[in-house]
Formats: sequence, structure tokens, C-alpha cells
Amino acid sequence: MKNTLLMLIIAGFLYSCSSDDESKSDQLIGYWKPVQVGLVLTDGTTRVETLPECEQEGSMRIRNNGQFGLSIYAQISADVNCHRHIATLDGSWNKVSENNYSIYFWFYYDDEDYNTVWEEGEINFSMDVSFPEKDILHVYDQELLGYYPEAVLADDVVSFYMIYHDKKW
Repeated sequence: MKNTLLMLIIAGFLYSCSSDDESKSDQLIGYWKPVQVGLVLTDGTTRVETLPECEQEGSMRIRNNGQFGLSIYAQISADVNCHRHIATLDGSWNKVSENNYSIYFWFYYDDEDYNTVWEEGEINFSMDVSFPEKDILHVYDQELLGYYPEAVLADDVVSFYMIYHDKKW
């Protein structure tokens, strides 16, 4: 009887340890909202600029089951409404190393105002990230996700990164 009780206690302890390991999730998992762009300048300084309100409507959804979703909003000109510009049809992610992820997605460019699909395609790339704070994500090489901030084209900009905040429901 004592052996059976001891075995049940040990089995319960082992089960609780393995459950804790399985419930841990990657820091990337979440529903992220683009809010700013960090511009690294030729003099070594960084300038942070807030994205236009329209672009902040976008999101990047990273799910625990490996699914990846992306919506990018744009306002091409002042006389055109803000609209979803790029969206994923299907996507997935996989952790490669501590701050590097492999991203795949099938996407389309669209114009919601005219119900027009401009182009479809697929992309597979490596995404480097950092987490300077719990609910803040920096994504480097963001142009692969469809953002092309005009400021990046300036002569004094060496590189840039997108700044996302966790989008709380």
C-alpha cells in the first residue's frame, strides 16, 4: 500500500512537471499591432517614428499551433480610404533559434474598396526579432512582411526595424 501511494505521488509529480513544460509558450505567440518604426541612422543613432493611424490597423497573429497570419493596411493617397493592402491566406512559423524564426505564408494584395485582388504569391523567409519589453516586439527586415516606410529611403538611414505592441483584446 505504501509503495502504491509513493508511486502515485511520484507519477503525479512527474506528470505536473511535464504539463508545465508543455504549457510554456514562445514569446512570439500573440496578436501584434504595428505602431512605430525604428530608423538606425548613419551616425549610429536611432530615431523612432510613429506609423500613420491607418498602418496601425494591421496585425500579425502568431498562434501556438504554428499558424501565422498577417494583415497590412495602407492609405496610398489622401483621397483614398485606408484599406487592407496585404493579407495572408495561409501561413506558418517555426522557431529556428533564440531570436530567429522561419516564416512561410501565401498572400494576396487586395483593394477592399474595389473587391480586387492584385497579385497572389508565397514567401518563405527568416525573421529576426527581439523583445525589449514583455509586450513589445521588434522585427528586423520588416520589408519582407510588406512594410516600406518612406523614411527608410532617406540617405541617412542605414537600417530599420518595426515595433509591435501586444494587441490586448
